[in-house]
Amino acid sequence: LLVVLVSSLLPYAWTWTLIADWRFTMHAYPFFLLAGALAIVSAVALLAWLRRPVLPDLYAVRAPVTWVLVTVLGSLAASYVMSRVLPVHVVREALAAGESHTIMALDRDGPFFGPEWRKGPGDGMPTRVADGWRATLRLPLPPDANYEVTLRVDPWNDPAAPDDDPAPIQIVVNGQLISRCEPGSSAVRFGTCRVGVPARLIKPGSDRVLLATEPGRGRGFRVWYLIVRPADG
Repeated sequence: LLVVLVSSLLPYAWTWTLIADWRFTMHAYPFFLLAGALAIVSAVALLAWLRRPVLPDLYAVRAPVTWVLVTVLGSLAASYVMSRVLPVHVVREALAAGESHTIMALDRDGPFFGPEWRKGPGDGMPTRVADGWRATLRLPLPPDANYEVTLRVDPWNDPAAPDDDPAPIQIVVNGQLISRCEPGSSAVRFGTCRVGVPARLIKPGSDRVLLATEPGRGRGFRVWYLIVRPADG
């Protein structure tokens, strides 16, 4: 059942950016219902097994235990690929084809945010926030091309006051400062930073984008989304 479920979802996992329609994954619900029922049945079976006066032969339970371990490890591996590998591949594939891509602050976009980021408050708009004066983003930029990045970001991680003066944000790519952005954030408007990333700074794999403010002036960061597009396209 796990093989059928995962293999049936793979085509949509590769093509969801073309048309994001939840109905393409509706067939997964019966599998989840079966998994929920199996958990209840297994719990009852375990209680019945524990009530037996004589433990079964270890050789008799070795095969079921092996299958359980294989299933659990396979599920963890599939979950890692779906949540950490495929999103990065989708972005890299879109950019290599000369298309722009939008990275949101959703659960599936976790691979693009460093460990200092956490989910923002549930106020109806998905955001990621960081508490320190510096935070890291990871962008899988294909080499040998220039890119433009539009970043919707605030230099604070909490609701802004009407008289707040946003601190400028320094943007560093792979250790080199490329921009000093005035985001123009306010209590009613998300800030915006637009920067160009030259091809000479891009490294194979994942590129490190550091956001920094002057210590003591900024109040962390809050990111709504960022758009990455090839500058030559």
